[in-house]
Amino acid sequence: MHHHHLGLDVGYSTVAMASVRHLRKAPITEAIVDFRIMPSADFQPDSLHRAPSLVGPDYPKALRPQATEARVDFKGPTAAASIRDLGFMGLWLKTQDEKTIAQFRPDGFTLNRLKPYTSWKQIRGEAFRLWELYRTTVEPALISRIALRYINRIEIPLPLVDLRDYLAAPPSTPPNLSGNLSSFLTRVVVREPSARIEAIITQTGDVPGKPEQTALLLDIDVISQAVYDKDGKSAWETMERLREMKNRIFFESITLKALELFK
Repeated sequence: MHHHHLGLDVGYSTVAMASVRHLRKAPITEAIVDFRIMPSADFQPDSLHRAPSLVGPDYPKALRPQATEARVDFKGPTAAASIRDLGFMGLWLKTQDEKTIAQFRPDGFTLNRLKPYTSWKQIRGEAFRLWELYRTTVEPALISRIALRYINRIEIPLPLVDLRDYLAAPPSTPPNLSGNLSSFLTRVVVREPSARIEAIITQTGDVPGKPEQTALLLDIDVISQAVYDKDGKSAWETMERLREMKNRIFFESITLKALELFK
């Protein structure tokens, strides 16, 4: 996939940016650690059925997601729909409270942590423990992609006069257009060519949880598409770089006023 570099200087000097720090009330609603792999030629997907016994009693709920492909065939006088089962797509293991989900798939491993968020140290530790179990079960040929995604939900008290009070790079409306902004979606991709890392930053409105609030989602997905050795050692080193970039983007995306909401 070829990206044209726009030649834009990504940076905003007009707003006082927040510096990276630990937040007592971090607005994270979901953290996702993701590995995509190429399986070895002799990999048997059914070996993933051993996952629940390997992972242990912390994940008592095992789900088998059903993946199907729907096709509509327009040949002949009437359209005929057919649904094909795509076969075994792996297992999803959930903790009793369903706040942590481990996906053991033929094409990769994912850990999802829903709020309440604990800490990177804890999430990284659990993701690493489960990755090691996944790796020894699947014995991948290589790792082809790693990603770290954090979805933040920022709850803002009404009245919200200007998104610029909270977001460093809010969407803008044409200057002579009257009316209030009722919904928005922005998506930018930032590349760090030296490290072959890219970040997809999405900002959108969300359904407010309380009548006196409005809510924004700041979704930061930092990705490295590169070939990593199957043991994952270099991939985990890069994962730390993904986390650094994720943190930098988060704090550069919000204003000091927004930061006050999380202290």
